[in-house]
Amino acid sequence: MANHEIYSTTKIPLVNRVASVFVHVTDLRLSAEWYSRLLGLPVMEERMNGGPVYWFDFEGTHLILDSKKPCPNKSAVA
Repeated sequence: MANHEIYSTTKIPLVNRVASVFVHVTDLRLSAEWYSRLLGLPVMEERMNGGPVYWFDFEGTHLILDSKKPCPNKSAVA
């Protein structure tokens, strides 16, 4: 059997979009407050739970601020 015969000819619909954008930050709270002002959105205190990320939900896309700090109550995973 020739190599080209093993591939399906069924077309798979792909959506050309950006699902998430990660921005690495050094101060998560300060950055969340700055982006909130920039975007005209309130700071969601429930997302400031001591974890390493804060996120903004937009239709089809997420803006994720990442402080690269480990969660204080989570054990390290290899």
